[in-house]
Amino acid sequence: MEILLLPYFCSISLSLFLNMVFPCRAVLSGIFQTFVYYGKTRKETRRENFNLFDITVPKKWFAYFYLWGLIWTVFISCLAFIDTAEYEYIASFLHFDVRVLPFAKPTKSIVIRSGHIPLEVALVLLVILLQLFRRTYESFFITRFGSSRMHLGHFAFGLFFYTSLAPLALHQLDNGHQVTHIPIKWSFLVHCTWKQAAGIVLFLWSSLHQFKCHTILAKLRERNERYAIPKGDWFDHVSSPHYTAEILIYLSLLLCSNCHNLYLLLPLFSTIGLLLLSARITHSWYKKNFKDYPIERKIIIHWLY
Repeated sequence: MEILLLPYFCSISLSLFLNMVFPCRAVLSGIFQTFVYYGKTRKETRRENFNLFDITVPKKWFAYFYLWGLIWTVFISCLAFIDTAEYEYIASFLHFDVRVLPFAKPTKSIVIRSGHIPLEVALVLLVILLQLFRRTYESFFITRFGSSRMHLGHFAFGLFFYTSLAPLALHQLDNGHQVTHIPIKWSFLVHCTWKQAAGIVLFLWSSLHQFKCHTILAKLRERNERYAIPKGDWFDHVSSPHYTAEILIYLSLLLCSNCHNLYLLLPLFSTIGLLLLSARITHSWYKKNFKDYPIERKIIIHWLY
């Protein structure tokens, strides 16, 4: 299971490095053009000698790793919810030594009573399912991808990312906290702590605004053959509000685990690093291509950055 950690550590380290050297992106244009830019910020170039770095795929393939993530998470969730013996087997099979994580203490096996499942696990899986279902729907029926392309590495990491979420959700770190085991019924919500309730509210609020922002972008592409300045909702405050919402959604996962499952910090930090970089690139692109771009708009955090 340690294999799941390596891509995350690489992603977090790479995004940290690229964010640090972002002011020098003109000097490192080859690296940014190959690995970072996609969609409207990517310029397609043809080289005489083909290499692996030239492999790109349509940006609309985003929809496929959302669809795959949904199918995979439904499969894992069915095994976990329908038969807790299967959940115990999966959790045991996916177990890995948390000592490789500097912030985690050693774990011990989760003891599952018949007909019960840890609330923290059930809630996180439910939130992941809702997120993947909405993003799959948006990708197929709302988003207008056009002819934009992205590097194959983006697509490969997306497949990994959404494959890893369910296995990570099945781990409940034992840091001296009591794990709440509850019957598999909808009434499990009454057992939520204030952190989990805050996580649910944050998830719903962020998801609503992300949906609105994606709808604004889609309608903008319907009315204009070329790119235009998006307006409305969080776009009035930041250049990439859909990225802001995405980060908040992954923060809500950690809250829904009652802040016990520290493995969920991996997708959260990875999302923050990668989307912060993409938001900076998008903000620079808007300012370069639109002389009347609102100067009061921040990059990704309202009022701050």
